[in-house]
Amino acid sequence: MAKQDECEKIEQISKALGFNDGEKTIFEIVESENKNQKMLTLKSGSWSSKEPWFGVDENKDLHTMVSIKSLNGLIDAYRKLARENFDLRLEKSILQHVPIDFGDVWTVCMDEIRNIAIKNPENQVLSVNLNEIVEKVRQEHPNLFVNLDSIINRTQESL
Repeated sequence: MAKQDECEKIEQISKALGFNDGEKTIFEIVESENKNQKMLTLKSGSWSSKEPWFGVDENKDLHTMVSIKSLNGLIDAYRKLARENFDLRLEKSILQHVPIDFGDVWTVCMDEIRNIAIKNPENQVLSVNLNEIVEKVRQEHPNLFVNLDSIINRTQESL
């Protein structure tokens, strides 16, 4: 990667992260005489500036460095976003089946998902079809959902 390409890539990433021009730390990773050691040389910025820090190695590959605290913050933010995404997808699936009491249906669906997780303890991440789960709950607990067919039939009979 040419020096211009490195700078452009670092600039793109910095802008995406909301950094101002003077806020990024760039260091060079240099080989040393000892094959088990490398030296970091500050090229711009400061060792106390915001993370991530950007490193360029002898092959002109880009690297980033963050503290454990920052990495944990990123992981926590990802988990929160994943949970919100899951909740929204489950909410959409439930609402498509016209629940009488959304909270009751949510609770029964979450119990079903927990049961699936208990049956598959080796899986770190469960891949479940939320529409299938809601449909199963609807079949097992029809009293939790509005029976549209019944309403339509009664309406047609009264006409």
